[in-house]
Amino acid sequence: MSFVTRVGEKGEWSGPPDHWSFSTLTEAESCPLQYALRHATYTGPNFSGPGYPDKVSEAALIGTVIHGAVEQVLKALRYVDVSDPVAATAALRGLGGYSKIVGRCIDVVLERLSSNHRVKARVPRLAAGLHRRTPEIRSAVQGLVARLPPAAASNEPVPQPMLGNASVPSHGPLAPGRYPEAHLRADDERFKGQIDLLTVGHDAADIVDFKSGARDEHHQEQLLLYGLLWLLDHAANPGGLLVGQMTLAYPGEDASVPHPKTWSDVEADLRRRIGAADDAIAGAPVARLSSACAWCSVRHMCEPYWSSDHATIDPGAFGDIEVEVIARNGPMSWTARLTRTTERALLRTTDEDLLLTAASTVRLLDVACERQTADDGDAEVVVLTAVASSEMFEVRSP
Repeated sequence: MSFVTRVGEKGEWSGPPDHWSFSTLTEAESCPLQYALRHATYTGPNFSGPGYPDKVSEAALIGTVIHGAVEQVLKALRYVDVSDPVAATAALRGLGGYSKIVGRCIDVVLERLSSNHRVKARVPRLAAGLHRRTPEIRSAVQGLVARLPPAAASNEPVPQPMLGNASVPSHGPLAPGRYPEAHLRADDERFKGQIDLLTVGHDAADIVDFKSGARDEHHQEQLLLYGLLWLLDHAANPGGLLVGQMTLAYPGEDASVPHPKTWSDVEADLRRRIGAADDAIAGAPVARLSSACAWCSVRHMCEPYWSSDHATIDPGAFGDIEVEVIARNGPMSWTARLTRTTERALLRTTDEDLLLTAASTVRLLDVACERQTADDGDAEVVVLTAVASSEMFEVRSP
């Protein structure tokens, strides 16, 4: 089914995926329209291809770099006895040390951004910020790796066909050992996941998920589903090896996740959730508005959002607002009026070459707002100031 948004993007809805993951499932449950817009295939003038690009932040990129660096270290230490500091140091030295690892992960993240039309202009600033925070990132990676559990068996390499990795065409039984970024899949339940560290032993398999941020109520739920996934992936776990310890590794602390009363209850709930998510994104998905809309990366295309009270800005804060452009006021400023209240507004931009059409309607994302007395001294004017991370989208006729 095709669609056209008010900001000119058009495409085809993707429909339910072959396999849900924890992130896609929770996204569809939170807001079906957000899921549908993010995963649609686009044919518009600004972007063409599957999956709409996200607007990323420095904090989100740091989390991605930390995860990538931890993955590289875990792979280097996969067949190393981490209790032997000499062996562990030698393995890490082969990668150039923590700083080199972090630097390479930063480069990979920045390379991926080069094709994202929403952040191209910000890449140099984001690069400088990430490289400036390398010591902080390195410290976080070291803290997470320091709590690496011991291997569950000998350090003999595992044959390639037995690696739980997406690069392997057909995954098979996982022998005892450590598996960083283990890809598991339960075809009957249409569920998949990528476990940060799966340590397969002779009696059970331990699961560790590394978190670079603060605790979240959904983290425990995620780990329970990873435990279920290990039990349901009969290719990787044909003998029905039990789930051992489940651990959330935060910077500076670990949190143990207890087993459920019965795994069958977790499975039944997963089946229910997947069925509900399938129904929610079928046809024309609807929006579920909440305070979380402020962080949605596709909210500029969401009509219910722009007709709600969520698309507002309090003076002295950042937010979203829709304006009608009146005329150019200066090299980097425009007079406008707020479409919902018709109040006068002054829009300050960051680009002299920006061309806005008089009488056009523009959606502004993440702009600063304040109220000032107008030059004539008789009224207040709303001053909207764009920053490097702000975005503008012109509204087209239906």
